[in-house]
Amino acid sequence: MPYNLYTYDSPRLLQRASHRKRFRRSLALVQRYAALAPQKIFLDYGCADGHLAAQVSESIPGLTVMCYDPYPDDSPVEGMKIHTALDGEIAARAPYGIIGCFEVLEHLSPSNQKKAIDNIRSLLADDGFLILSVPVEGGIPGAFKGLFRKIFDRRLAPQYTLRNTLRTLLRRPMPEFRLRDGYLDHIGFYFKDLEKILESHLILKEISYSPLGIGREALNAQILAVYTPAPRR
Repeated sequence: MPYNLYTYDSPRLLQRASHRKRFRRSLALVQRYAALAPQKIFLDYGCADGHLAAQVSESIPGLTVMCYDPYPDDSPVEGMKIHTALDGEIAARAPYGIIGCFEVLEHLSPSNQKKAIDNIRSLLADDGFLILSVPVEGGIPGAFKGLFRKIFDRRLAPQYTLRNTLRTLLRRPMPEFRLRDGYLDHIGFYFKDLEKILESHLILKEISYSPLGIGREALNAQILAVYTPAPRR
């Protein structure tokens, strides 16, 4: 299924509204930090179809926009060139003043999350900003998403047994889903685990939540966070 049809153009109202709000909040963060970053170059790391990168390019004159995704969507946004490797032009353009990593890291195992963050840090300017978003997949929101997938997603439905839904609600580890190579589903992803990896290279500057913005993880579907590089050792 094309990326847009299960995110910002989803036929399901709640899913569509949630992702559109997440895109608006992500774009607003990029706009705000673009004004602060000395290097006026933005990399969308894991850009999917390039939808957000296109919005960034259109709304921030003078900001160079680059797109990277090893498995890009089959229907990229018109005008967006998506690179599938980090070497070549992506590496040549470094360092980046802003790197966006939106709804990407939840699809990787902890070891591959660390590799991705290592890559991001190597491309990010020492005075740059990493802006990322990840889904809330534990607690009440995670259990609600599990129920939604159980009803509406034939592929994912078998994962959300009563036992796994209870583990999701209580944020219990699910190594059988998370300790795999390749592209992972959302089940068993918890931001608190990712935070430990992020803190090895980066310093949290701000954190916010979408779509409601209040109630932290308990009332929201996504987490948005801004990091700055930690001093090099």
